[in-house]
Amino acid sequence: MIRLWKDKRGLFDDEYHRRSIVESVINTEKQRLGYKLSSKRDDLQNKELRLRVIYYDPLVLNKVKASFLLGEPPLYPVEKAGVKI
Repeated sequence: MIRLWKDKRGLFDDEYHRRSIVESVINTEKQRLGYKLSSKRDDLQNKELRLRVIYYDPLVLNKVKASFLLGEPPLYPVEKAGVKI
């Protein structure tokens, strides 16, 4: 990555930006759905995590759609959205 940063700065910035987007999505998902998994077994934790990801996508899409219909900003911070952490 350091060589990429030195030689091809534009490509490095694109790759790093993609990483920052992924980390932001993971952080938001944890804030909204919690940090801990309920399952104890590894295989069930894997399934639970996949179900959280499947559940999270429509949650965000519905929020964005509703905000456009109501004429509000697309996404509020977690504290303003009324979600208890």
